[in-house]
Order: sequence, then structure tokens, then C-alpha cells
Amino acid sequence: MGNSKLLLAVAIVTACISSCGGDTADGEMGDHSDHSDHSHDHGAAIDLTDLSIRPEVSLVAEPDGSGGIMLEIEVHGLELVPADAGVDHQPGEGHVHVMVDGSSVAMIAETSYHVTGLSNGNHTVMVTLSANDHRDYHADGKVISDMTTVVVTGGT
Repeated sequence: MGNSKLLLAVAIVTACISSCGGDTADGEMGDHSDHSDHSHDHGAAIDLTDLSIRPEVSLVAEPDGSGGIMLEIEVHGLELVPADAGVDHQPGEGHVHVMVDGSSVAMIAETSYHVTGLSNGNHTVMVTLSANDHRDYHADGKVISDMTTVVVTGGT
């Protein structure tokens, strides 16, 4: 994918992240597919550019052959806490927002997640680091994230 297309895709996904809402059902992961509940405010991003050691996230996504994707997420420099751990920002804490094809599907504090119910074909998966108050962590003007494309089989 060309640089301009990749930048456009990241901008679209970032816009989707900034406009999503909803709280978690069990404190560890939440379904963001219903954007009608705006009970938390994502607000302005938290800029970590000046930190000497910045949080990092990486993603490995493998199709499961049954219309899903197994995600393995590696996080460094950030303590993962449940998405409902509090509404106030706590430096050094946060959770992971999971997006598939630009739609938010979960907020998690784990490093493994199984996305299910996908159609056959290419799907773009993106993970971002978010603070307790759901604002994105940024560095150098970009959301701290990782993204990959997976070909799903065995789906709908």
C-alpha cells in the first residue's frame, strides 16, 4: 500500500476511534459496536512525545479458519488495567482498543483476544493504546498503534 493510502487509512481509523463510545460490560473487554452510548469522552489525545521511554504496542493476527482472527498483542511501557478502572487519567496505565475494518470491537486489558463472526476476505485489524479515560496515547503526532491485514476463511 502506498504511503498516502496508508496515511489515509490511519486517519480514517483514528477518526473512528475518536468518535466511538460505550462502556465495558465486564470491566475487561467491551463491545463498541453500538455507538449510541456516549458515556465516556475520548477528548484530546495524551501526547507522550517528550517521554524518554514511550509505551509501545505490537500485533500478531492469525486467521482461525472459522471466520475469526486470533490476536496476540504485546505492550511495553504501559500497565494494562480494565477499561473501567476509572475515568481519570493515571500516567503509566491504560488499555487496548481493538478495531476491525475501522470499527471498534473491543477494549481490553489482556494481550490475547479472539475476534469472531467475520466474513471471508481481507480484514484490517488495528490496536491502539488508550488511557483510563479512553483518550488515545500519541507520540510524534501519531496514535501509538499497530495495524495488519488478515485474510479470513471459514466465515460468512
